[in-house]
Amino acid sequence: MIEVVSEADGGLITVRMSGTVTETDQEQQFSKVQQRPDSERVERVLLDWSELDGWGPGARSAGTWFGMHHWALVGRIAILADDKWSDEVLRITDVYRAATVRRFPPSDRRAAIDWLVE
Repeated sequence: MIEVVSEADGGLITVRMSGTVTETDQEQQFSKVQQRPDSERVERVLLDWSELDGWGPGARSAGTWFGMHHWALVGRIAILADDKWSDEVLRITDVYRAATVRRFPPSDRRAAIDWLVE
């Protein structure tokens, strides 16, 4: 499942991924993001993977494709994730070439948000 939440500061969104994310989950959220007007583009993203189990068939590829077409829209990405997701953090870093990406343990949510908005 994916839940996208705009934070109080309009320039920051949180993307919570939990369970096993499917390609359908990805496509539904991507269509919502693409409908946003340019004036609402987001520079900072918090990826919350603290309850993520993994990606279903095709979901990782769909996410990579989306990122490759929208990589320049994001300046900073904080990822809340355990060490087991280190390879995926590297993939996000590669896909979002214009962004600074940093991983934080799930217990450091406040530090991740502070880093995003500094």
